[in-house]
Amino acid sequence: MKRLLAMSAAVALLAAPAAVLAQTSTTSPSATTQGMMSLTQLKEKLEKQGYSDIKLQPQTATSGSGSSTESGSSAASGHEYVGTATKDGKPVNIEVNSKGEVTEK
Repeated sequence: MKRLLAMSAAVALLAAPAAVLAQTSTTSPSATTQGMMSLTQLKEKLEKQGYSDIKLQPQTATSGSGSSTESGSSAASGHEYVGTATKDGKPVNIEVNSKGEVTEK
């Protein structure tokens, strides 16, 4: 009986490292290795900041209004998404970079 118990313990110790190695990651390597957030993560972050009804689309070099009074409103400024949302019951136009930093327009 003691021998069976010792063998069971040995098998359990040998199998444990294999179980650890078999675990998979659900994190997107492209999003985390660059320090960038996915669109889903960006929306979740905006919701935590009080935004709702968030609609974002990727910003292109020509999607800016061209008449902005603030400097750096183009894609070159690091804003990768533009769209609309509701905050405090009011509709707002927003620009969001890949780190989740929001600029209201």
